[in-house]
Amino acid sequence: MSEDILREGLRIQSVFKDEHTLDLSYIPPHLPHREYEYKILARVFRPLLDNPGSMASKATIIGSTGVGKTVLARRFCNDLEKMCKDRGIKLYSIYVNAQEFRGSPHMILTEISSKIIPNFPSRGFSSEEILSFILKALEDRDCYLLLALDEAEALLSPRGLKLLANLSRLYEASMGLKQRVHMILIVRDPKALRSLSVPVLETLQGYVLDLHSYSRSEIYDIVKYRADLAFKHGAISDEALKLITDICVSSSNIRWAVELLLKAGRYADSMGSRMVLPIHIRAVQQSVVYSMIPVRDSLRNLSDHELLLLLAVARISQFSPEEAYFPTGRVEEAYRVVCEEYSLEPKKHTQVWSYVKTLSTVGLLEIKPSSVGYRGKTTLIGLPIQPELIARSIEEELSRRSFRYG
Repeated sequence: MSEDILREGLRIQSVFKDEHTLDLSYIPPHLPHREYEYKILARVFRPLLDNPGSMASKATIIGSTGVGKTVLARRFCNDLEKMCKDRGIKLYSIYVNAQEFRGSPHMILTEISSKIIPNFPSRGFSSEEILSFILKALEDRDCYLLLALDEAEALLSPRGLKLLANLSRLYEASMGLKQRVHMILIVRDPKALRSLSVPVLETLQGYVLDLHSYSRSEIYDIVKYRADLAFKHGAISDEALKLITDICVSSSNIRWAVELLLKAGRYADSMGSRMVLPIHIRAVQQSVVYSMIPVRDSLRNLSDHELLLLLAVARISQFSPEEAYFPTGRVEEAYRVVCEEYSLEPKKHTQVWSYVKTLSTVGLLEIKPSSVGYRGKTTLIGLPIQPELIARSIEEELSRRSFRYG
């Protein structure tokens, strides 16, 4: 029986062209709106191509979560390694997330050595000895190392600071030796590095790239680009792309956008839909955006008319899955219908608008001004929760309050 279910599932036509491109570990071939920063990295590390060993190139990438620090570093490192290979330069490009190794210098150096020295033992040597083995291996093989050290904040313990200090001073006393270790530090907050002494900080951080948060239009471009990589042509609506942009614009977190694309695509497949629509985005939004709303607890604190207004938005969202937002007039019309269903006199426009603002404040509705395509100026109202879920919860709450159909 389970095999039959599996076969049936595999026969369902998918919206995906290449689902793998939405894995968070995937490094896309192009990074929209990070071309300028990429060019700066190319300039900083140019000596490695033009005159290998002449100097140790270093850069520090700073930015909040989801603005592309890691993907920029990894894309650049991969490209530089390939270019070095084409020019006959032996370069090990190694990415290490310091947090994954709990900020342990020994574990980090062991990881690096395992990529350079085959069958290197994981025990029996101090951090200083492992670092010396790495340097000797590079010298013996006439190789270079580009180390991308992510979440470098994890190294701000006394042991970690010692490693950073050692890395910063590798070539201070060298006479005629080629400088073989190049580094990219990746940190979320520049304040995290203030515990380093000024000389160490100056020699360690090199060129500092402070990544700006993405604008709304930039987020949309990136979302569309990632969707084009992942989905079949025409398998995701522009309204869905705009909705993802709206969800992510406040945080500028592209990780959320990628996860929303992946989970919404899978949800659309499970529902047998041939297109990803706003309703599919709403269905998975709460599992991705980590400030989840405790829906049932929130509903208990709402007035009867706030519940009825929210139910109205949920119902038109159900009946119009291709739309993400609805004009105020349409919402008020649906609200009046729901009031009639529950035998209550609907409130006037001013009071309804007050309810809308209250519900948006607590995160149960989203509001935004209208754009091109609407006559005049109006406010658009959206539901950041799966409409079936919220509608069912509201009806249960109204029933608990002893409402009956008129």
